Amino acid sequence: MRNLYASIGYDGHNFRGFQSQPHGNTIQDHCRKVCVEFFGNDCGLVGISRTDAGVHAFDQRIQFRVDSKIPTNKIAQVMNSRLNGVRMHWAREMPNEFEIRNVSHKKTYDYELRIGQRQPVHEHFSWQLELFPASLDILDRILAEFVGEHDFILFSRKDPRRKLLSTVRIVDSVEVNQLEPGYLRISVRANGFLWYMMRYILSYSVATWQGLLSMSDLREMLSGKSRDRRNRVSVKPAPASGLYLKSCEII
Repeated sequence: MRNLYASIGYDGHNFRGFQSQPHGNTIQDHCRKVCVEFFGNDCGLVGISRTDAGVHAFDQRIQFRVDSKIPTNKIAQVMNSRLNGVRMHWAREMPNEFEIRNVSHKKTYDYELRIGQRQPVHEHFSWQLELFPASLDILDRILAEFVGEHDFILFSRKDPRRKLLSTVRIVDSVEVNQLEPGYLRISVRANGFLWYMMRYILSYSVATWQGLLSMSDLREMLSGKSRDRRNRVSVKPAPASGLYLKSCEII
């Protein structure tokens, strides 16, 4: 039995997230179904990030075990012949004791923001804002507040499926790139992300950019002094459609 570690990318808008659910139509369910077709079982396929419905990925990392004579360097080609909306970039064999969920990964998420007239073609792949809030320099300064070690409990949702030891995370970097007028890509690299953390970082940053919150409000939320989500300023999370898991790397 070979223990395989692989990278996949996917268009998330037709899936109900990564993690298997009773109603199916998740990326994990789809990949497991293809494993059954080729290897006779679901291969215990698991992923490192449980992206939500509508979230995309360039580099999701997965682990699965196969009992097959197919060479490791051909596994991606074989899987890609049946995968739909998902593509395996590469697979490599790991030691038998390797367990993906016991290995720390640095992750980078991208968020795509489009400002101006709404276009249906961008609906599933970005957050479209019709009103331009303020200058890009101000957004840079707002997002810079998230760099460093902070308690992100107020920038997350409680995940009933996990018992967290800590809600403190370290954000290594935040970059804002204007790809063309009105089209922004925001990249955040961190040692881990809480559930909805990236989407709340974006929504509260945009709310501050629009003047609905002050910088002192944002700093207070990041201070960790209040841990009750019910007392935070009510702002909806940014849409899943603009979120991309850009990369994962073993620490």
